[in-house]
Amino acid sequence: MRNRTFLVCGLVMAITIVTSLPPTYAGGQEEAVEKAEVILWMHEDPLADEAFEQIAKDFNQSQNNWKVVVEVQPGGLGDYYTKVQMALASGRGPDIFHSEINALPNWIENNWVQSTPESLVKWIEDNAAVGVVKDAMYHEGVAYGVPYGGDWQVLFYRRDFFEDAGISYPPKTWDDLVSAAKKLTKYDANGNVVRSGWYVRKSGYAKGITDKWQVFYYLFGGEMFNEDEKRTLVNTKPGYQAAQLYYDAVNVWKVDSFDVEGDFGGLGKGTTSMVFRESFALGYLAENFPNLDYSTAPVPKYQGYTTSVASGDLLMVSSLGNNPKGAWEFAEYFISDEPHLKYCTITNKLPQYEFATRQPAFANSELHQAWFNQENIRTQTVIYRSEEILSIIGEYVEKITRGAVPVKQGMDMAAEEVNKILAEIAKR
Repeated sequence: MRNRTFLVCGLVMAITIVTSLPPTYAGGQEEAVEKAEVILWMHEDPLADEAFEQIAKDFNQSQNNWKVVVEVQPGGLGDYYTKVQMALASGRGPDIFHSEINALPNWIENNWVQSTPESLVKWIEDNAAVGVVKDAMYHEGVAYGVPYGGDWQVLFYRRDFFEDAGISYPPKTWDDLVSAAKKLTKYDANGNVVRSGWYVRKSGYAKGITDKWQVFYYLFGGEMFNEDEKRTLVNTKPGYQAAQLYYDAVNVWKVDSFDVEGDFGGLGKGTTSMVFRESFALGYLAENFPNLDYSTAPVPKYQGYTTSVASGDLLMVSSLGNNPKGAWEFAEYFISDEPHLKYCTITNKLPQYEFATRQPAFANSELHQAWFNQENIRTQTVIYRSEEILSIIGEYVEKITRGAVPVKQGMDMAAEEVNKILAEIAKR
């Protein structure tokens, strides 16, 4: 299994500073008469796109060989991956592009990306702040791409709503969470939810539903696959329990609703009280709701255990691009000390490397401590066709939550579809 678990009790800082720049970029550049273009594709993410534009501009001014051109692909993340896949399948596309770790096996299977140079792998290993950063780039023992962003979910909560409800501290246990959600929920005269006590991700991008749901699945003791990855385990007790949780939140406890805006947008607008989200939401809230009275906390414990699931953002260098050398040099520059700090500062995202974690903006940030103090962080499931697999699970979680299919039947149907895909993978 490639789901590994890491204990993060506070962020442990290394005493020795290995270097301030990755190896290739630190060596300098030779002058060129005309700069060759390096095409970089990003999905639509305003703060991240702004950071990439600024850092690309800095890189272009710092050397004489390459001009990085950032091309933002409009639409959602699913649309983005479709465009990348279509471009690479046709033998063209960008020199370098953003990818989440669960898409990694697809790029590798089709020989569309290059493995990471050994010297750069060593730099990342030496400078990564936590184990999940290093783990993000590996697939079957080989490193691909450059980890530049990684995140896991913690609890966001409105402090002012907690105070109004007479709740003096964020939920520390599962019982605390459910009790607080019930106290925080508000209804209109007809009993309809107008402010959710706790928002659960239950609609929209299907893989995104699973990304959020799987925190509770793992919290209840689940594993996504059996040992040889030929069978999913979502149709076992933890899967039924996590699906029942979603159904109960909306239909039994009625602490959430499909008709009320949730997520971090709802947190800012006052239509939700609690949500589990990643650190990128800090940037959104700071920009759109600068005076919001909220805080963060680790995932509450269930039977004495807490966990969270880390995603990972990679810069992938294409095997089909025109300028792979320039792409690698930009990737190395991007994760060096000052550029990485700039990226994290603009986006408010969790630092991945030691230098940035030591800076006051993060080391002294009350809001970031929940991530630093979260225990038992594990990486997302990384398997060939994982995007498709996780989307199937998410579709059934939504159906269950809407009451369109019973819990056990829904998870059994999801498992049946996933197992067919796993059988196809085994025949490769």
